[in-house]
Amino acid sequence: MLTHSIISNNCVSAFLYYDLNEQYAHPFMWSTFTPYNFNKFIDSFHTLNYENIDIVDTLLTKAYHTERWNNTYSIIIDKTICVNYTHHFFNAKYDTPHKDGVNIFYKNMKEYLIQKYKARLKLWDPINDESIFILCKTIFYEKNEFYNIAYKRTTNKKIVLLPHSYSIDMKRVPQNTFIVRLPSGVDVEPKYSKYLLDNYKDLLEIR
Repeated sequence: MLTHSIISNNCVSAFLYYDLNEQYAHPFMWSTFTPYNFNKFIDSFHTLNYENIDIVDTLLTKAYHTERWNNTYSIIIDKTICVNYTHHFFNAKYDTPHKDGVNIFYKNMKEYLIQKYKARLKLWDPINDESIFILCKTIFYEKNEFYNIAYKRTTNKKIVLLPHSYSIDMKRVPQNTFIVRLPSGVDVEPKYSKYLLDNYKDLLEIR
């Protein structure tokens, strides 16, 4: 059982909740933050108005010059933070949500995402729940951007999943940031989740 919410910059937190058979307890499941937005999210975590949201066609297409996530959406929180729901696709042929692995396809996807966001927001108290942040290296993160957040001071516990090919200056790591060194071969999100559950339950504060 998780004693705190776990929020990652990619889908690792969703895999953790799924593997533990726990109810998704915050609105950021199956989503991704770009480096710029995860930085801002950490800084403004306790002051954002999470009820003030707008939903737009994905901003990743323009930002990263790729059509990979066309027909997905980004939610803008409090006119400030962009969260990208990269596994939720608009598809006009599905009258009900259709799951294919971790992806969902639906003709009313925009309304579906807003409904899920608001329902999970009701389960979550960002002011009193000391959420744990997990930082992972993803395709959106250049090396310097990853290190910038790894060394960042936060009011919440932060767990950094360090790729096996990376090194880190422990003198620059803040007191409440914890480094998990990933071995070779642990390099995709489901493996991250399994590795954490097998080796770092105490760090995740799982009872």
